[in-house]
Amino acid sequence: MANKLLNNKEITVLFGGDTYFKNNPEIDEKIINIVRRVDYFVINLEAPILNNKLRFEKRLKSGLNLYQKEDIIKVFKKLKIRYIGGANNHIMDFGIEGIKSTIEILDKNNIFHSGFGMNLKQMNSPLELENTNIQILCLGEDEFGASKGDNPGYYSLYDDKILDQIKNLKKYNKFIVIFAHGGGEEIPLPSNYIHDRFRQFIDNGADLIIGHHPHVPQGYEEYKSKLIFYSLGNFIHSSFNQSMGILLKVIIFNSGIKSFQVIPLKAQGRIIEMSNNSEIDNYIYLCNKILRDNLLRKGVYQEQANHMFASYYRSYFKEIFSLKKSLKGLIKRCLRKSRISGELESEMLLLNLIRNKSHKEFIETALEIRTGEIKDLRNSNSRDYFFKLMGYINKFIKIS
Repeated sequence: MANKLLNNKEITVLFGGDTYFKNNPEIDEKIINIVRRVDYFVINLEAPILNNKLRFEKRLKSGLNLYQKEDIIKVFKKLKIRYIGGANNHIMDFGIEGIKSTIEILDKNNIFHSGFGMNLKQMNSPLELENTNIQILCLGEDEFGASKGDNPGYYSLYDDKILDQIKNLKKYNKFIVIFAHGGGEEIPLPSNYIHDRFRQFIDNGADLIIGHHPHVPQGYEEYKSKLIFYSLGNFIHSSFNQSMGILLKVIIFNSGIKSFQVIPLKAQGRIIEMSNNSEIDNYIYLCNKILRDNLLRKGVYQEQANHMFASYYRSYFKEIFSLKKSLKGLIKRCLRKSRISGELESEMLLLNLIRNKSHKEFIETALEIRTGEIKDLRNSNSRDYFFKLMGYINKFIKIS
């Protein structure tokens, strides 16, 4: 029945990226009008939803612990959001109890969810859009919260069973969407791992790939007649005072994509609106141009890896291996009432850097260029492209 329904009518699906509401946002009426005209709206839930009447303990991890209040449900209902992927590095920020609370609140409000849960069956069960054969696998690159075996957490992008799962779904004529959280943050290109893994999903039968986590769009490409969107950026994320992203509207007909529309967004504080700023369009155009030229992509990728090492990773390692923690770092930990020692905090950061394939790859690439172990493909052209793209990102992204 589901296959027949899909084959006899157009299905319009809207996808949004990272979604984290600290306060109820003000949403542009143009976005509301778009939502009213689609059949389904799917977003990435970037943090657990905690029951207002209960107390929760933060999970020990490196980085921030995010959560959302039950009031977010009012926004979901206003936006007709009934489908949620939750495979990401913040969904376990308040541990097992945070997962339980999130599931209970979503279930109570008839909101379908996937990618996270108390066991592997809950995590890897596809998000099925009602009355269609569209199934969405929600995955997240390994960070704190990725499930090990059958433990609570989120479905790992690294899991060996995913390719077989795609093949099995294809036997039943499913239209398969991969909705995946991974890569580096606030950079224009996906990691090589994400680039290759997303293509691997297409090779094994997936029909559409949609990424998130970088907090900025990363362009899109056609591969083997299928579409890969490497990152939608933010839908709205309260960790940012200013951000950009895209909504993706896809019309599916006869088990294929009939058309799609990329809708640029910008957020300023609590206000989220459609952007008529041509600079976001220009930014996405440049990302796409680089993705189509493999030699240029490799050069810009090396620029990006070197930039990330110089701007972030080098200072991370200095902190991790420093015998004497700085007074500034100690004061920071005291102010945020950290329950872990500086040494353990550094070790947790190191763990995250070496187990996450995108982080590891950026570090490795930068060091191999510096030590002459790989050919340096950077030139004036790749440098110009990279710094132009970073100029756009620095203009539109401001952390709160």
